[in-house]
Amino acid sequence: MITRRQLRIKALQSLYGQRATERSLTNTVQALEDSLRNIYGLFLLEAKALGEFHRFEEERLERGKKKKMPTAEDMNPSTAMVDNPILRQLRFDESINALYDEYSVRWGDDRDLLFTVYKKFIESPVYEAYKTGEQSLDNQKAFVLEIYTQFFAYNDTLHELYEERNIHWSEDLEAMQMLVVALIKHSSESALTIPELFKSEEDHEFALQLLKKTIQNSNYFEEIIGSQTKNWEADRIALIDKLLMKLALAELIYFSQIPIKVTFNEYIELSKQFSTSKSGVFINGVLDKLTAQLKENQQIKKIGKGLL
Repeated sequence: MITRRQLRIKALQSLYGQRATERSLTNTVQALEDSLRNIYGLFLLEAKALGEFHRFEEERLERGKKKKMPTAEDMNPSTAMVDNPILRQLRFDESINALYDEYSVRWGDDRDLLFTVYKKFIESPVYEAYKTGEQSLDNQKAFVLEIYTQFFAYNDTLHELYEERNIHWSEDLEAMQMLVVALIKHSSESALTIPELFKSEEDHEFALQLLKKTIQNSNYFEEIIGSQTKNWEADRIALIDKLLMKLALAELIYFSQIPIKVTFNEYIELSKQFSTSKSGVFINGVLDKLTAQLKENQQIKKIGKGLL
């Protein structure tokens, strides 16, 4: 499931896109929805890739039996991987296949690249060890996780392909990988447990409302940020810093159940990832002054103990 931090990143990207393209509020919110949907599409693409490994293995074993001079191993191959229930379901389960169709998940012309990854995999110790090992459910899951971690999760070639398909997918990898791991770990011999993108509908609504409130109050936020940065020329303040402060202000004012400290920490951490090395100190200083002002004006009202 996608975390709140990842949702904040998505809101930041949508806000940046809105400034660059002058999209309307409605279109910007839709762009955020599309961006979130794309994370799930990437998750399904990797799930389908694991199912394709099952197909490649089945086809390879069949080709071995049809050789003009098959070996004893060709005629009696290990079917451990073909029999793996997690891989089988990732290929044949009706529910996940319906999602593949809904999200138009296809490997298409890139299937050759995936096959290259598969060929490296069947030459690896991971493959050899599994063929002769105990076929308990735990071992079957561990095997699929090994395939994923060793041949997908850190595969730069695949990641370059993803970025070609969608420029934001490189930033979505962590969220997507968490979904793939959850899928493998929580499924059983007879059923896949397909994770949802959001922990709850509340998280989904958090992302949408955060973006909406930031855009709707953008001019006001610009004004009060300016009141605390009079010694700075407007064009010297990094755009990302300003967008992060606006998102933080929306969160401080309109999300009464999120502690002030959490909001500060989240946006300071995001500044380290998306802005300059000095941005965290700058953002912290401005937000600290604005928070005091907004609390005095009773614009920040937190509900529950410890939220201030």
